[in-house]
Amino acid sequence: AGQNIIQTFDGVGGLSSAQFGFSFSPRQDLFLGVTTQYLFGKFSDRQRLKFVDNIEYFVSDVERDVSMDGFAFTFGGVYAGIDNALGFSALKNLNVAATVFSGASLNSKEEKIQNYFSSQETTGVRSGAAKIPLGVAFGAAYLLQEKLILTSDLQFQNWDAYKYFGAHPREIRNSTRFGIGAELLPTLIPGESYYRQMTYRVGAYVNSSYLKVNGQGINEYFATGGVGLPIFLSPNSEARMNVSLEYGIRGTTAKGLQKDSITRLTVSLSGSDTWFIPPEIE
Repeated sequence: AGQNIIQTFDGVGGLSSAQFGFSFSPRQDLFLGVTTQYLFGKFSDRQRLKFVDNIEYFVSDVERDVSMDGFAFTFGGVYAGIDNALGFSALKNLNVAATVFSGASLNSKEEKIQNYFSSQETTGVRSGAAKIPLGVAFGAAYLLQEKLILTSDLQFQNWDAYKYFGAHPREIRNSTRFGIGAELLPTLIPGESYYRQMTYRVGAYVNSSYLKVNGQGINEYFATGGVGLPIFLSPNSEARMNVSLEYGIRGTTAKGLQKDSITRLTVSLSGSDTWFIPPEIE
């Protein structure tokens, strides 16, 4: 009691995913697909404890290395023009979609090294499973006047069912994310001014993350914006460089926690081209 202690925490790592997808259309305007995912990765974290005022207490250093791998599946579907199918519109403006993530049981191996700086080092190795829970997502997109697309999506994952080596960490809770957005493309006519062929995007989302610290949920609030810059590679190409900027707030200062302001800049490329045109038959 009454000791001055310096605690240091750091960590690195994450999960990667190798994917193979397949899609088909059983009927007009209905598209279904499935993606097989092989999840794999390593995590390393370290906790160091130092007593400032009493050199008789040994410094402790605990390092934990975890490796995981396993398979998961994502099933999805899109119905294009559901407003037309239900008789609400003569046009097909409203598309709806849904995905289901199957969850996964990842084979896990944990190695823990404890060094008390007293010439005493202990190493423990155990094997088990990390159960990643089921997740679902729903989305909708509405085409307005062939220029403006309005979108929304809702995601939920049942992290209350998450278990690591058979135990559910108390810092993990269910996660929910809701987002809205809009995309404007002034014209599809070639030869129009470059700025009219650019795509303009704006949006916002609220994310109740799966983290809970000191009984307080960690939430995120973000606004986003971006542009799609056309790249004219050939007469039949549709390529764009997409630039987006996000700004938001994560966390809270309640219960001694930390609030972060976050800015993200993302640059990506997307494109398609007509690479095979059947010859005309005379």
